[in-house]
Parts: sequence; structure tokens; C-alpha cells
Amino acid sequence: MNRFTRVLRNVMLNRPLLSLAPVAASLMLILAPHADAGTISLNFSSGNDQNGLPAPTYPLLPSDVAGVAPAANWNNLATNSGSSSTLTDQLGNTVTGASVTYASNGTYETNTNPATSADFKMMHAGIDERGSGFGGPVPASVTVTLPASFGSTYNVYAYFDAVTTNGAVVAGYNIGSQTYWTKDTAAFAGTFVQATGNTEAAATAGSNYALFTNVSGSAFTLTATPGNNNFRAELMGIQIVSVPEPGSAGIVSLGAVGLISFSRRMRRLAQ
Repeated sequence: MNRFTRVLRNVMLNRPLLSLAPVAASLMLILAPHADAGTISLNFSSGNDQNGLPAPTYPLLPSDVAGVAPAANWNNLATNSGSSSTLTDQLGNTVTGASVTYASNGTYETNTNPATSADFKMMHAGIDERGSGFGGPVPASVTVTLPASFGSTYNVYAYFDAVTTNGAVVAGYNIGSQTYWTKDTAAFAGTFVQATGNTEAAATAGSNYALFTNVSGSAFTLTATPGNNNFRAELMGIQIVSVPEPGSAGIVSLGAVGLISFSRRMRRLAQ
């Protein structure tokens, strides 16, 4: 038995087994930095730009926590088209190498009260792709580029809402091979409802967000397209949430379990 093993043996034998639990938990927190997924949130904050009047804006404060994946430090984008290469994550840290470029032919706001909560503020206004009568239907587009440090796989949440309640607004949202359709039947009332219909005919009534899972690559493009007989497709916000590398947390967990198992083995040898 070498010197290191003797010292470790003495430590294990003289330390209560249960006291290793917090040690193992601490190891998991310290050695698994990817356990807390990185999140980049985009808030399209410009309101109604019709009638030639300056559009009001509804920016989220850094402390405002909003979204299905609750996060602070949303990035506010206050025009109908533009770009930004200075994006922050949910902790307020700049994500070097991340950027967004977006284009639509208008902005839009609902009749809800943005002062109700951060979720209401985020869902109150956004970019608006106007279809029939405005040169459409053509899709609005948002392209996000991500650095390798953000992770190779991520989930994307797209948020939308409209003031109509009669099902007049039907719109489709797409990333790669994933497409979801919504039929607007009510303004946002504080509850997020996921769109699951994959065709215009199967549009999910009353939905206000779509979830695109396991998107991969250094960039993706989200499109918002008005339905064939409809006049708009709104986009209030987007969240990109990194998916932890498979097994990274598991490896640390196995290490923690191994630490406790080693202690038990040393105790049995000492008996």
C-alpha cells in the first residue's frame, strides 16, 4: 500500500459515510459546468408602426425573467429588420461569436397590458410578416449564428401572438425539418400554449409558442410564414437553450458514486 493510498484510506475511515454526500454534490457542481444550460433570449420589442407614427418599444429589463425557459437578460431588438453581433446569455455575459440577423415587413403589438408581467411584456410586441395586401405571403426570417462554446445541440423556443380571436391568423414556423402551425383564437393571457400541428390544416388553435428540439450546427434560420388565406405571422421572441453534452453530467455522477463506493470498500477492508 503506497503512501497516497494509506492517507486516503485514513481519511475515508475517519470520515462518516454520510458526510461524503455533500462532497459528492459539490464535485458535481464544480466539475460539471455544462449542467446549467446556456440560454440566449431575443425580444422583438417594437410595437405597431402603422399610420406612419413612431413605433413604441417594450424592452425587457435585465432583471425581467420571461419565457417558457425562464431567463433574465433578454436581448432587445427594436426594429422590424436588423442585426446584432452583441448578444448576452441569461447571466448577462457576452456570448462571443453569437449574432442575429432578422427581416420582416412590419412590427406589431397586441391589446394586452405589457405592465402585467415580464411574460406579458415579451409577448406584447414583435416583428410582423404581413401577407395578403402587403406583398405576401412571404416568410419573415431570423438567422442566429452560435459559437462552438455554446454547444453543438440546442432547443429553440419561438413566441407569437395576435390580437384576433376568431381564428383569422394562421401561421407556420419552421427550422430545418421541423414545422409547427398556429391558429390564433385568443390573445396571450399568461399561459404558454405549445403549437404541435405540423400542417396548416392541423394548426394548433390558441397556441402561442413552438418548440424546436435538438437543433444542431453553428447557425439556424427560423421562418414565420402567413397561411395561404391569412394576412400575418408574428414573432414576439426567441430563446435558444443549449442542451448539455450527453454523458457529461453522468460521468461526474459516476465519479461521485465511485467516491462513496470506495469509502465503503475501505471500511470493509478495515474490519
